[in-house]
Amino acid sequence: MSNMYNIVTPFVARWEGYVGSPYFCPTGHLTIGYGTLVKRGKSYGGISGGQIIHIAKQIKQEHRGLSRSVHNQFLQNYYGNLMREADAMAYLERSLRSFWRQIAPFLPQGLTDNQCAAVLSLAYNIGVSAFKSSTALKRMHSGNMRGAADAITWWNKGRINGRMQVISGLNRRRLEEKRLFLA
Repeated sequence: MSNMYNIVTPFVARWEGYVGSPYFCPTGHLTIGYGTLVKRGKSYGGISGGQIIHIAKQIKQEHRGLSRSVHNQFLQNYYGNLMREADAMAYLERSLRSFWRQIAPFLPQGLTDNQCAAVLSLAYNIGVSAFKSSTALKRMHSGNMRGAADAITWWNKGRINGRMQVISGLNRRRLEEKRLFLA
């Protein structure tokens, strides 16, 4: 599986992109580094996740009606870069290994490194619970790998302003995960 990590880590890093300050992703989740969700009880550049969440909520409240990009600019101005890129990459690598430990017991035997990398990328992005209940996983277990690859592409939507909609970046990522899965 070590080759799988050599595939998935740069793949996820490319799709998530590095951002050193806290920011709201398109679906409104407070994020930092390479798609790391900011959580209470964790520390980011010496600042507690709870404090970052508190300040981010204040910014959204005080500047409601303004765009996500404006909120992100306020966060950038307030915090600057809390997470260096090397630290963000190390965190991503640890996170991917943690996600793998959570999903591996549920995967069918005999998957290729590319298939493992594709499903790990998907699980990192949608969460372990969503992945474990996904049609993609069910189809893998039934031996329908082409159908599993197709089902990966269904995870291209996010809730924006209370409405589920296709997000172009997610759509492109899911197509690349499908391609990787079938390679």
